[in-house]
Amino acid sequence: MKYWTANQGKTYKEEITGGFLWAPKTNKAKQTSQFYTNVTLIKKDDIIFSLTNYGSGLCINAVGKCIIEFYNCENPLNHNKGEWINDGWRIDVKWEILETKPHIKQYFDRIESLLPIKYSPILKNGNAPQHCYVSAISDNLGNLFKELIGSQYNFEELIEQNIINEIENRTDITITEKEQIIKSRIGQGIFRKNVLIKEPKCRISNISKLELLIASHIKPWKKSNNHERLDGNNGLMLNPTVDKLFDKGFISFTDDGIILISNITEEELNSLGIDITKNIGSFSKEQCIYLDYHRKNILKKEEIEKEFLNLIEDN
Repeated sequence: MKYWTANQGKTYKEEITGGFLWAPKTNKAKQTSQFYTNVTLIKKDDIIFSLTNYGSGLCINAVGKCIIEFYNCENPLNHNKGEWINDGWRIDVKWEILETKPHIKQYFDRIESLLPIKYSPILKNGNAPQHCYVSAISDNLGNLFKELIGSQYNFEELIEQNIINEIENRTDITITEKEQIIKSRIGQGIFRKNVLIKEPKCRISNISKLELLIASHIKPWKKSNNHERLDGNNGLMLNPTVDKLFDKGFISFTDDGIILISNITEEELNSLGIDITKNIGSFSKEQCIYLDYHRKNILKKEEIEKEFLNLIEDN
């Protein structure tokens, strides 16, 4: 993942609301510009900081994530359409406008030394250069911008997903190894944090000591889309024994907290310290969507023990 800036003036509103960046391939004199060509270098999931003049000067006005890499596109802009040639490149961007907009001059003592030597998006006086559009910036400057923006944008989840994508694209390891690496990674990362917000302890064992708990996916990671893989509603904090039983489909749960079992006896579970008569509490509407998938697709297909079915009916 790389960081970029887009100096947006009169095209700002159209590009932000339309969800894109667009650059002509040349100017009207048939001359190319690196500021325009940079649009073709932006990759999926790269981060783009929108720089615009706001209030007392240049500021970071929005943050975008590239969702579709460049493609040939006629000029989609309505504002001053005659200023550019019609033939150009476009990328699609998911923008988020910042409520608090960090002003460049306010932090220029920290920014100046991190600016690129060539094709800089910011002049030595803190203003934007003329005819500057898209610039590549260093990780250090990108990280500083992230710090200034703070919690207004969820950079952590984006970085986590980018790491997952990199692991998935590796060709030197098997699919099984990829799954093991990713499960280990997300088990310690943002997915774990997201699950802990909703599930601070193991519902079955009541263990709350975090060192003894695993953030377990309800809908398996390999069956989930990018959002589901990091969604805290798609997880439970479980001790290692319960995690293994849940992951392998020996147990599941009803929406209102009844423990379901399959292909394992009550006696075997008792020997593991699991009381299947215990109600572990109801789940949220969002969690129930994932639990429905688990019951239908992960819980072993063999008949649930007859005595346990009777127990459910009695309740």
